[in-house]
Amino acid sequence: MGVEVPRLVLRLREHFSSTDEEGKTSVKEPLQNKDSLDSSPPAQRVSPVEEKVLTRRTGWKFVYDVKKSKVIITEGEGGETWSHKVGELPPNVREVGEG
Repeated sequence: MGVEVPRLVLRLREHFSSTDEEGKTSVKEPLQNKDSLDSSPPAQRVSPVEEKVLTRRTGWKFVYDVKKSKVIITEGEGGETWSHKVGELPPNVREVGEG
């Protein structure tokens, strides 16, 4: 199931994207991610190719309140908290989320 939250996409890009000397957009990794205990260590690099990170631990929280049909975002520890209304789920799906 997908949930569309355009503001979340915008905020993630604003917070974690940067532009390098060549004008390419890159993503900054928070320092605490390198020491994450729940992540396996990075694989050895075979050749010096451009690294593309597909998954990133941001420290942000995404809570889906199924009963109220909204998501609550907390932008990292001590960061801004905001909510976004999403479409209602059918009753049978809501029951699964509440169980």
